[in-house]
Amino acid sequence: MSRRTALTVAVVTTTVVGVAALVRWRFAAQSAGKLGGKADQPGDDPPSSSASPPNVETTPAVTIAANPQGGNLGDGAGREREKGDGAQLVERRDCSDPTRGRGLFANAPLKRLDCALKVRPALTLIFEPYSSEVCLACNKITTPAGVSGSTDKRCRTCKRFAVCGECDAAFNLFEWHKEGECKRWMKLPEGMRQQRQLDVQFMLVRYRAAMDKDWSDDPNVKEPLNSLVDLQANMINLPETQMKGIRGLGNLIDLSPEKVITLMMMIRTNAGSIHLPNVNKVGCALSSNLSALNHNCDPNAVARVLDGCLVVGMTREVEKDDELTISYVDTAAPLIERQAILRNHYQFACSCERCVREATAGL
Repeated sequence: MSRRTALTVAVVTTTVVGVAALVRWRFAAQSAGKLGGKADQPGDDPPSSSASPPNVETTPAVTIAANPQGGNLGDGAGREREKGDGAQLVERRDCSDPTRGRGLFANAPLKRLDCALKVRPALTLIFEPYSSEVCLACNKITTPAGVSGSTDKRCRTCKRFAVCGECDAAFNLFEWHKEGECKRWMKLPEGMRQQRQLDVQFMLVRYRAAMDKDWSDDPNVKEPLNSLVDLQANMINLPETQMKGIRGLGNLIDLSPEKVITLMMMIRTNAGSIHLPNVNKVGCALSSNLSALNHNCDPNAVARVLDGCLVVGMTREVEKDDELTISYVDTAAPLIERQAILRNHYQFACSCERCVREATAGL
């Protein structure tokens, strides 16, 4: 490695570690509310000790029909309904209140425990050390190489990718990984690839590879990558030393500095967590539909990533054209704590009916 390359790697690594301390993964509070995860990412402090989500026991126990792509979507998702004539049960629309941006609205009446939406997110990442074992598409734990009868595959080159035989047969995922993101990753300087906490970098490489060719172009299977333009990215001011590192990282990955920062802030603002049973967070997902779910301290829906799909289930009935909402915070937390998390992490003050009612009662 040349001295200049080594210097670039050092600057980029220092920058990414510094920015990652902010980004990695301050989606904690939102992940907790949206996806039923814990409020903290290993190694990070949560925005608030009360940011942990409602326990499964506090939300309706629900079941869902078999996943068309295989497997059971499990509890906490909602009962799947027949859509009929290809109609979608929900859609993203502009909210009547412009301060709320876009929202997710019902195209038909929905009952409690209904599954309103099920689709794979636009961009998914499995964290180290799970990335070499967990299938990217369905989040199933794959079997190691050499197991008799197994068609599961794990990348021996980058050691950051795995796919089960069923998903590989359906989507040719291993070939997509090998010819796209793996080649891009292995072209990065070795010194960078050997650093710790590389989840942010690999997600950027995955995004860049998917720009050339995504692993599915079917919107019924997976959200299009370009749908992420709808995501909010709460921007921050970075010092020039970190901007220099961002520019270096962008040059190495072939993304503009503006795109790198935007993606990092999208992760910070919108990423939802992926969990496996009895395991802490194993990954995160960026989804245009997840980001469209606005907050309410008395929500009518819950969202989770199950078997690789974003699943939105109803916690109570809604009428056609009603907006679906979720809670970004622990609904059991008192008013002052909920407002503090929303103000500090999401940069808005909640004025839902519950907050107004509780604030009035406290006068």
